[in-house]
Amino acid sequence: RQYTPLGGFSRGTQNGAYTFLETVFGVRWLMPGDVGDVVPRAETVTMPPTDLTDAPDFRSRRLPYIRERDPKVQQWMRRNKLGYSILLVHGHQWHWFEPDVYDRAPEMFTLHKGKRIRPVNAASAWVCTTNPKTIAHFRAVLKNVFAANPAMVMNSISPSDGSELWCECEQCTALDEKLPNGEVRHTRRIVAFYNAVTQAVAEVCPDKLLAGYVYAGYVDPPLDRSLRFHPNFYPVLGALFAYGPLAYRPEVRERLHACIEGWSAMTDHLSYYGFLPLLQPRGRFALPVPPERKLLKDLFP
Repeated sequence: RQYTPLGGFSRGTQNGAYTFLETVFGVRWLMPGDVGDVVPRAETVTMPPTDLTDAPDFRSRRLPYIRERDPKVQQWMRRNKLGYSILLVHGHQWHWFEPDVYDRAPEMFTLHKGKRIRPVNAASAWVCTTNPKTIAHFRAVLKNVFAANPAMVMNSISPSDGSELWCECEQCTALDEKLPNGEVRHTRRIVAFYNAVTQAVAEVCPDKLLAGYVYAGYVDPPLDRSLRFHPNFYPVLGALFAYGPLAYRPEVRERLHACIEGWSAMTDHLSYYGFLPLLQPRGRFALPVPPERKLLKDLFP
């Protein structure tokens, strides 16, 4: 295998070999391990004149939460031509704060009911996304991270997971949009934050990329259709509302497609973070997406 400039792998020759086995010999690998191998018996094999050129539609094709560190699973993924030519890094990443940052600059953190909120721990930090000090802090941290890891191509600036504590300062709330039903949509401020940090990092590390979720309470695209993401930013759509059997509901699928279309209009780098198992309490994974034809034909394309 060969590394790509964006941190992935080039496996064109290998993918071509597996495609040849599929199309000429009818070989299939349906599950990891020998139990999933399907190799048809044949006395003779006829290969017609062939001139085929192909390339994946997605630069990153990965399946999470399937014991992907197991060598048999890794082999199965390669045989089914999973892989990536760009290494997407998109975890929750608002934890880059030393314990004394709040004491030195409380204005960097979210304002709630008139008070700046001190994070319980680094992973729970919610910040004032419009404060120049916040942007400068992320720029400084990312500059140091990239300097210490020259081979790293991308890093993440996704908000902390769990409960959302949106800043109520005048600058942040001015970016919010009100829907006709009175609902407030916060996604404009997330787009502004992603763009501001990406621009700041591009000034000191122009060849580095950033990614971040559009997810949970900021999953719906902004109403302002003129917005665009910075070219060095890769948004990752995590449509939590449509995971598992929830996608059986027509209104859920309609919202999912609206999210895909809306975010796609703002970037050429949209990624979709699908989640095949249904989340259960205490972090257990259980029901896979039921293999119902209408649902699969809608979701997988």
